[in-house]
Amino acid sequence: MRFAALVLMVGCGTGGEVVDRLDLTGAFGPSDPEVTGVDVDADGALVFSTATEGLWRLDGSDAEQLLAPEDFWNAGLSDALTDVAVLGDGRIAMTVPGVGLVFDPADGSVVQHFCYEPGWGDWEIQRQETHSLAYDATTDRLLSQPQTLTDDSPERTDVAEFDRQTGEPLSWYTLDDRRFLASALTVTDAGVVLAKGASLYDYTLGDRTTEKRADLRGLGIHDIEGLAVQGDDLLVLDGDSNELVRVRGW
Repeated sequence: MRFAALVLMVGCGTGGEVVDRLDLTGAFGPSDPEVTGVDVDADGALVFSTATEGLWRLDGSDAEQLLAPEDFWNAGLSDALTDVAVLGDGRIAMTVPGVGLVFDPADGSVVQHFCYEPGWGDWEIQRQETHSLAYDATTDRLLSQPQTLTDDSPERTDVAEFDRQTGEPLSWYTLDDRRFLASALTVTDAGVVLAKGASLYDYTLGDRTTEKRADLRGLGIHDIEGLAVQGDDLLVLDGDSNELVRVRGW
């Protein structure tokens, strides 16, 4: 694993400055899984979702597998995690195709907590996917940005809110651009931030559009797979370089 400190100043609209890069190559053992999401737990350790190797916790250079793929198979669920969100009660929420799950490290249980199909449509020919999940402690809600497809053609895209306690859907906000599918999502004091490609977008709940906030290519980030906020810093998971990039002043 490689840790590299780097300060890169950039101009307006290009995302702030890079103050640290964490190379994730080899961080989770010889399998070197595809990392799909990141969040920060109460102790400041990093929690990662992966496409095929379950859920991991990284504290410094110490990696721990919290949830193995067979834990999903035993529950009859897909093992392809697409994002992760640490909840305020010690549990961890995750998304897989079609549904959201909650993992409780205290007893090792994995349960379906919410369904991000909005309750309409013909699900024999339609499907939904999401690559974004976040927990908003201020509102005690989970947020995701799913896209509905018919025969793999985008039909609609929404930002959805779910009750943390019950998993019940609370709001569905349809975007004008049905082709938009966020690769990551986080919540800040200023609102919701979505990512797609190398760009960040501001989103106000209830709006039908997103507003481009920054292009991170100037920071060497090209494929945003995960977002999290830690203090004043934005943690950006770059799938292109397999790095976790800490951005300040963004």
